Amino acid sequence: MNPSRWHLHRAGVVNFWLYDEAEFQLADGRLILRGANGSGKSVTMQSFLPLVLDGDKRPSRLDPFGSRDRKIEYYLLGDRDSALPERTGYLYLEFFQPETGKYLTVGIGLKARRGAAGVSFWGFAVTDGRRIGRDLFLYDVSDGVAGAEKVPLDRAALEQVIGMGGKVVREQSEYQALVNQLLFGFPDTESYKELLNLLIQLRSPKLSKEHKPSVVYEILNDALPALGEDDLRPLAEVLEDLDEISDRLDELAQHKADLTRLQDAYDQYNRMRIYALSAEFQNCHAEVARREQEAAHSKAAFDEVDVRIRERMERVAQTKQAVIDAEAKMDTIERSEVMERQRELETVSERLAEIQRAYAAGESRAADYARQLESKAERLAAAMQEGAAAESEAARAQSELAGLATASAFADHSVYAALWSDAGAATVVDSATWTRLAADLRTHDGRLKQALEIGMREQHHRERADAAERTMSDARSVRDAREQALGDRQAELDTAILAQHTAILA
Repeated sequence: MNPSRWHLHRAGVVNFWLYDEAEFQLADGRLILRGANGSGKSVTMQSFLPLVLDGDKRPSRLDPFGSRDRKIEYYLLGDRDSALPERTGYLYLEFFQPETGKYLTVGIGLKARRGAAGVSFWGFAVTDGRRIGRDLFLYDVSDGVAGAEKVPLDRAALEQVIGMGGKVVREQSEYQALVNQLLFGFPDTESYKELLNLLIQLRSPKLSKEHKPSVVYEILNDALPALGEDDLRPLAEVLEDLDEISDRLDELAQHKADLTRLQDAYDQYNRMRIYALSAEFQNCHAEVARREQEAAHSKAAFDEVDVRIRERMERVAQTKQAVIDAEAKMDTIERSEVMERQRELETVSERLAEIQRAYAAGESRAADYARQLESKAERLAAAMQEGAAAESEAARAQSELAGLATASAFADHSVYAALWSDAGAATVVDSATWTRLAADLRTHDGRLKQALEIGMREQHHRERADAAERTMSDARSVRDAREQALGDRQAELDTAILAQHTAILA
């Protein structure tokens, strides 16, 4: 069932034939009427279809067998023996659209009067969703008396009841066009009439006996709407364009073949490109694996170096602690040995001063003696060569040499002086004696230099002793400063403890 189309939902009759008021509910547009022959099944069906769809009241349209015996007046006034002078009745069909949930009702009103020519007709449609028997009624219910006779509405009263929610027409042709517009939408009335004629033929009670399949085919074929010019034009254009379409198909086939070759070439190129990219990817993957392995090795080496650094840091910390301990021990040792070092320093200083004084005096004397000795030796040599005239000068020189020898502590001077005394004034001392004298003087000069070196070493020791004294003085100053800082901190600590104790007591 198409939810966008209208579906027959309910059929109703008011004051028509043997019905005062009846309602037939359909299921998905289907209805089954059961009953014995002559019970009114065919009359009931012919009262709705196709009468309510076009309002055609001709006897041949009313009787499914095609009989013209009964007119529409019969279904309103009954036979001639009936005492009804006039009667108004309604037939209606209710349609439902599942997609929108809307309701649409179309129907006809008929009024017959005995002895009058013809039957009054009007058709109506309710388009605002109201439903007959629920929202509006086709008879007068204003008195509200239970069990009272239901008087059907005339045309004017129906127009007032429907109002703007629908439409009421007076002519059968108008009603037919209204139903076609609301339900079927055929472009013209003739197409709609052909549909109704098909329904009339298909409602025949004995369709399978009276019509062969070929006749049914002709009926259905005749019921098809004729093709208009607008419908045939696209087909004619297609027939005219068959040659062009054929040529276009050949061209497209050639294009397809060309594209197939191009696709094959591109597929081969893509495969080669994919192979090259795959090889490059494998190489990159191998390089990445190698780099990851190197990174792992580097990390292991880094971890090892880090462990070593930590060990070295621990050793440095231990060394620093050892240095601190050694400094503490050194401070203790310095404190315990400072007095002894002081006494040793004083002793060394005194000895160094004596040595320096002796060294300075000896150095001065040795220098004077060496200069005088050299001068006297030269003069003595000249005097001895000159002869006896210089003897008195030699004696004076010997006297001076004796004084210099005593001043410079030259012990061998007496030996050489005896040689000069024994030789006499007229005798010249030989060169060997002078050579031995020069050697003895050089030996004595070496001894004087050794004494000088000893004095210099003693001077160096004295300087070191002075540096040690200064270092110890600095150490004592640092010690005093630390002891002062320690005393200040102890005083601050005592003050803080006292303040805390006072705060606690407070």
